[in-house]
Amino acid sequence: MTAARPTPFDPGNATMIRRGIAGLLLALVAGWTAPASALSCFNPGVAPSTPDADFEADADGTARHLATGLVWMRCAIGQTWTGTGCSGQAMSFPQWGAALRTVRDINSGASDADNDGAAGFAGQSDWRMPNIKELVSIHEACRRAPAFNDLVFPNAPAGNVHWSSTTVANSPTVAWYMDSADGVVSFTFKSDVLPRVMRLVRAGGVGGYRLTGRIFADGFEP
Repeated sequence: MTAARPTPFDPGNATMIRRGIAGLLLALVAGWTAPASALSCFNPGVAPSTPDADFEADADGTARHLATGLVWMRCAIGQTWTGTGCSGQAMSFPQWGAALRTVRDINSGASDADNDGAAGFAGQSDWRMPNIKELVSIHEACRRAPAFNDLVFPNAPAGNVHWSSTTVANSPTVAWYMDSADGVVSFTFKSDVLPRVMRLVRAGGVGGYRLTGRIFADGFEP
């Protein structure tokens, strides 16, 4: 039995193979289209919990959540709204009380932590720290780090604990928070020294801060 001879190398065949690969790559590129400006889900198997259609995003740096009627700042406090996105880093508020005082000062104009150069934000001065249920309402289940709709809340802090105004029942020194890395909700001491951030909200009408003459905490504070 005679062994089969190896096929001699044919430069012409190699050229044809290269041309075939090049043609395939060109076909793939020609069929590719850039992604649309929309919420980008990391897990296509999970339906968006805060789809783009649930929001009315405004060029003034606010977004109305149609599902709840709440109006949110599109940037975290410390970032700057550029007209199309959020630049800079979120400010850290390790102390819960200091965070609430900053909210009061933003509304009055004593603080420009929202970087808009005016009292309040977007012409409104009844902004407040959201309670934990409000904060959870904008958690995006199909994303991580950050677990927010990235079209509505561009450049959101990716893995930071967001303060809420909600005090843990029977524990006046402890407050609820949401982690923007994965949307996990837990609680921590209000006097904690770890980095914390916040995103403010309003719901129209007369805010609690104006109504009561004290720092607004949505009725969770004595």
